[in-house]
Amino acid sequence: MIYICIGLTLIILLLISSFLLTGMIYFRISCHYFFEIFFVHNAPLIVNTFVILQICTLILFIKQRLVWLNEELSDLALINENWPQTQNQVSQSKVLYIFEKIRLKHLKLYEISNNINKIYSLQILLIIFKNFITLISEFLYYGKNVINNKHIDTKNMILSQIQLITAISQIVALVFACSQVSIQVEKTASLIHNINSQDHCNEDLKMQVNFFSLQLLHENLQFTACKIFVVNENLLLTIAGAVATYLVIVIQFQFGNSKQPITNI
Repeated sequence: MIYICIGLTLIILLLISSFLLTGMIYFRISCHYFFEIFFVHNAPLIVNTFVILQICTLILFIKQRLVWLNEELSDLALINENWPQTQNQVSQSKVLYIFEKIRLKHLKLYEISNNINKIYSLQILLIIFKNFITLISEFLYYGKNVINNKHIDTKNMILSQIQLITAISQIVALVFACSQVSIQVEKTASLIHNINSQDHCNEDLKMQVNFFSLQLLHENLQFTACKIFVVNENLLLTIAGAVATYLVIVIQFQFGNSKQPITNI
């Protein structure tokens, strides 16, 4: 819930700052044209931010439910580990029932996550592609002006920085939400392995543990962008490397072509 509140707060601050900056830049035009220019400049950014917030909210809901399941698994592992002391309070059949219930809940969460990924897969791909282009454009703009020692207007620079910060924030938010789900799935696998290695784990419980392990093996709970790439921490390094590589290639072409000045990037 705290992540949702932070996201809503950032969106409100983004709208206010964009509104004020647009007013600073175009303060001489009429009110009618001002709102047209405001929405032309900021409508894509606002829409993408709301979509990202919606996607991240759903993914974090999945993550929170996985956290609750892992807590139940931890309690179950503790009960099974201390079985001689807890057998009078909890029967073995109840332990099996709880474990099977957790497994079915995990399967349901996987199906929901898979549906969310199918619904928003194209949006994730387009948003990441748009932010990737934004990063290249903004870095290229600043790099070109720095190399040619050109003055950058303060208002335009602030507006560009908002676009740059928003693009980075959207990618980081997506990666953070998706990686949190992967972390919880890995924790689930670790907890199941711990239960299976306990001395008081009987044959029926071991069979259920094996079923759960096979289920996790076949589920492969990950969020992808149209199955082109997985949205996780490695995506940040991939984007950073791609942006840096592209900028280096552009700069090399500019310096290598003596007939074309650097200002014509």
